[in-house]
Order: sequence, then C-alpha cells, then structure tokens
Amino acid sequence: MSILQKLSALSARFNARRLGVRGSIPTGSTVRGRGVRIGQAFFASGAVWIEAVAEYEGQTFAPSLRVGANVRTSPRLHISAIHDVVVGDWCLFGENVFIADHQHGATVGDAQAGPSVPPALRPLAGARPVFVGDRCHLGNNVVVLPGAQIGAGCIIGANSVVSGVIPDNSIAVGAPARVVKQWDAVTGTWRRST
Repeated sequence: MSILQKLSALSARFNARRLGVRGSIPTGSTVRGRGVRIGQAFFASGAVWIEAVAEYEGQTFAPSLRVGANVRTSPRLHISAIHDVVVGDWCLFGENVFIADHQHGATVGDAQAGPSVPPALRPLAGARPVFVGDRCHLGNNVVVLPGAQIGAGCIIGANSVVSGVIPDNSIAVGAPARVVKQWDAVTGTWRRST
C-alpha cells in the first residue's frame, strides 16, 4: 500500500469517527440526521450520502435510517429517509446505488404535485418503509423505491429498479425487478424461478 493510499485510509477512518461512525467513510461524504444509525465496520470506498431528512421545504419528519454492521459500498451510495429505511448486516453495494422511502412530489391521491412546480420544490411524499435484509448484494446503479422489501441473501442485478417484495435468497433483475433464480438449500444451487 502506497503512502497516499495509507493517508487516504487514515483520513476515511478519521472522517467516520467525526461523523459518529465506527468504520471508514471518505471525506466528501454526507452523513446527517438524528435518525441515522450506522453499525460498526461500515466501509465506503468513495463518497456516500446517507441522510435522515427531518425538514424539507417547510415539511417536518421523524425519520429512522438504520444501516447494519459490516456493510461495504462502492462510491456514490445514496440513502434518504423521511420515514423508515433499514439495511441489514453484511450487505454489499455497487456504485451509484439509490435507496429512498419517499419521492419528490405526490403522483397519486388527492394532493398531487403538478409538473409546473420545480421538482426540488415539490413536497416529499409517498413515504413507505424500505427494508434490505442481511447479506444482500445490490449491483451498480440499483434503485430501491418506497415500499420495497428485499429479503435476506438476495442479489439484485445491475441497473435494476426494486419497487416490490423480493423473497429471501433470490436473484432479481430488471425494471421493475423480478425474481429469476432462487437458492435451493437442498441441492446447494441457484435454480431458475418458474
């Protein structure tokens, strides 16, 4: 390991400590909100944005955002909560993974946000809990939408969009993500889903 790499690793550990996290978070990262809890040994190889949003454009929330222990991520993980997001232990995230329990502007119901309102000024809406189970691997550019429930031991393929329920020990791909394989504990193999 070069001196520059050693200094970078030391800086990331110091930055994590400054942010109240036992692990490694590179400088340039954003971790904020009283509702954020990150387990020990979190490791990010590049800047991340993890936020429990308590106030936005006059709205107030009481968010909870929990990330388990031993989570590893490539750069540009973005997790945003206004309600409830849970990420289990030992998860692995590729680059550009986005997880949110809300959206900018309501698109259903009585008070929908119209296109004449700039997106950044639309109220945060559509809050539904998000759950990512233990030992999940989310590939590059995966998007996890409000209400998504990903069971333990799942693999979500690159560029997938998860909006529903993915059962434990499944491989899911696509937009919207659908299960294509499931782990067969008897044979010790991934079997195509029917």
